Amino acid sequence: MRGLDPRVKLLQLVLTSVCIFATRSIPAQAALAAAIGGLTWASGQPRRAVRFLVFVGLITAVLVAPAMNRPSSALFAVRFVVFFVLKFAPGALFVLVLSQTEDVTRFIQGLERLRLPRVLTLPLAVAMRFVPTLRYELACIKDAMRLRGL
Repeated sequence: MRGLDPRVKLLQLVLTSVCIFATRSIPAQAALAAAIGGLTWASGQPRRAVRFLVFVGLITAVLVAPAMNRPSSALFAVRFVVFFVLKFAPGALFVLVLSQTEDVTRFIQGLERLRLPRVLTLPLAVAMRFVPTLRYELACIKDAMRLRGL
């Protein structure tokens, strides 16, 4: 995925988003998650792909478990939250992989070649810069907490 044009990656992101909202069944959501896991593996991040696929497998097992199909408002709430996580996890992983495999300058150049207005290109560039910055800041917070014994 590192050698792809940024416009192709943006198209993949749009198609992934459309598929996320178009699919309704649990098997279709799991298949979409498996496809995104495969893209993550192909982008050179096999550990992340395996962890994601195990996570999706556990979530899918929770959703299809016979105990979850009983009529109960508490079970309905749990099922709703778990399905929500299954629905949006592939998109979140794809954005994470995209932000790690794509250079922001190259991404902006690709968007400008699409003749997109700067009103769209600049927020997308800022969003791409935000994910690695957030990860760095969270790592610093974890280190500080570990040093203080928390």
